[in-house]
Amino acid sequence: MKSIKALFVALLVGVGACLSAQAQNLSIATGGTGGVYYPMGGGLAAALSKYVPGMQATAEVTGGSVDNLKLIGSGKPYVGFSMSDAALDALEGEDKFKGNKVPVRTLAVLYPNRMHVVSVEGRGVNSFADLKGKRVSTGSPGSATEVMAFRLIEAAGMDKDKDLKRERLGECRRCGRWHHGVITGGAMRGCRRRCSGAFHACVGSSAGHAVGRAAAQCE
Repeated sequence: MKSIKALFVALLVGVGACLSAQAQNLSIATGGTGGVYYPMGGGLAAALSKYVPGMQATAEVTGGSVDNLKLIGSGKPYVGFSMSDAALDALEGEDKFKGNKVPVRTLAVLYPNRMHVVSVEGRGVNSFADLKGKRVSTGSPGSATEVMAFRLIEAAGMDKDKDLKRERLGECRRCGRWHHGVITGGAMRGCRRRCSGAFHACVGSSAGHAVGRAAAQCE
């Protein structure tokens, strides 16, 4: 709890220092209601509105990191949350930002994200390669989860459009609707806690190799 408070204070100080010189209305791009970004954005908006003179901040529900970076690049008064993969793509004009670079800057690093590849117990999926031909949730459109899932699939030697039956679902919508999927984020996610009882991690040897290849491509 102390570390969470310290991170929040650091973010508040960082954003406040950048914006206090020119009081304005500010929109904070977060994510879906079942993730970490949404409650953190709401808390940050409340704190900025209370402690930064003349500031009125509001948190907005979005598709996630990619959408947030596009909003930041729109020229309107936005700050937002993003995973590092999507932020680097935006800065360099790659992937979802091809030809549309975003002059993004980092205000604070808040917490480590973890990627989980999961499957329902008893569905015969014990390695990443076993997902071939299965219906797999790769994350919400506009999220960095989707970006990272696509890179992992490619690094595993599969085609995301031909080898998988992709479901582009946000985490809360997945409960009861999917059997296999990719989840990224911090540990304190409400929807993950509600869904977690039915799943087991299936990151076997092939997924481990895929992660290594994906990491090598980013170096």
